[in-house]
Amino acid sequence: MAITAPITIKDLVSGASEGAGVFDKLMSSIQLRLDDEYGNQRIKGTDYSKVYLGSLEATLQQAITFLLTKDKAANDALLIESQIALTEAQKLKVDAEITLVGLQAPKIEAETALLLLQGPKIEAEIRAIDANILKTTAEITNINETNNLLIKQQTKLDKDIELISQEILVKQQNIVKGVSEIAVLDSQKIKIDSEIAAIALNNIKTTAETANVNENTTLLVSQQTKIAKDITLITQEILNKKQQVIQSTAEITHLAQQGNKVIAETGLIEQKEINTVTEEQLLVLQKGKVSAETSKIGQDEDTSLAQEITELAKTQDIVKSVAVKGLTGNQNSKIQGETSLLVQKLKTEQAQILDTIDGNTVTGAIGKQKEVHTAQVDGFKRDAEQKVAKILSDSFAVIRSTDKGASIPTSLDAVSTNAVIDKAKAGIGVDP
Repeated sequence: MAITAPITIKDLVSGASEGAGVFDKLMSSIQLRLDDEYGNQRIKGTDYSKVYLGSLEATLQQAITFLLTKDKAANDALLIESQIALTEAQKLKVDAEITLVGLQAPKIEAETALLLLQGPKIEAEIRAIDANILKTTAEITNINETNNLLIKQQTKLDKDIELISQEILVKQQNIVKGVSEIAVLDSQKIKIDSEIAAIALNNIKTTAETANVNENTTLLVSQQTKIAKDITLITQEILNKKQQVIQSTAEITHLAQQGNKVIAETGLIEQKEINTVTEEQLLVLQKGKVSAETSKIGQDEDTSLAQEITELAKTQDIVKSVAVKGLTGNQNSKIQGETSLLVQKLKTEQAQILDTIDGNTVTGAIGKQKEVHTAQVDGFKRDAEQKVAKILSDSFAVIRSTDKGASIPTSLDAVSTNAVIDKAKAGIGVDP
């Protein structure tokens, strides 16, 4: 369908008396007729102006109406044509569908005949399924004989799962320990913040007193910078502890995944047992078939011998002077190895929270790490004591700089000072 151009003011009037607009054309025609009537004296005087104004108003209204409706008829005709084409297309579609239905009728009849022919085949398949059910019932009877071995293996796996649960408990205790260490570091950070606040108050006091205190203020600022660095160090240690907690949580998740792996291995072992029993049954049946072709007596002897070898091979490595690898022996070796590994992991995790394992002192990398942690704790305590003593001594120095008559505290006299120095020397291994 063609798109109609939009109507503009130029289509109505062009602004010139001889323009190309609809109003211009109509007024030109009316002007000619008015001039003719006026020249023939049929319109006189004021009647001319009345007729002109009336014609002007009517012409303008008609011109607007014409522009607004000029494309409507053409568009209506195009719409009707489109509707007719749509109706014809829909009619063709219906005819095609009717033809298709007619063509599908023979196909449906052929499919119906095919289903009737497949009836005997389906009955034969049902009989085959019944035979398979009988065979499966016999296999289930043989599988029940291996349940005792699987129950023992399940008991062992349950013990393994219990051991893994103990490891998870140890990891959880490590997390609790890490959280408590973070709390201690947080309390130390709060204490240092209070010390910074006290130093700030001392700075305000000393600045207001005398100009001589400026040197002490500079010293306090450097101390404040050092304390800020200490806060940064402690904050980093807090982040490290939190990272250790996250790592312990990941290890617990890993242990849980190992438990799921053990359960999956249990299912795999059960499936292998089923496959092994099926293969053994096939071997016995094949041997019985060969023996039946020779003699009934030979069949009984061979079948009994094969069953005896099969049962003995489950628990022994040598049967009738022939080396075989029993399934139970392999599984026991694997389980013993996994048990040893889990016991060692348990001892490693216990070493994280205990100082002795089985009566032996924890040494190695974990022992050294514990010594480092103990030294760090002692270092934090000594550092806090030194900072308190420094703040008090600096406060007395400020007071003494402004008041020469201030008495010396007992803790700062020669005897106390010598005692502190001797104690510090002893702590670093120097004779007093």
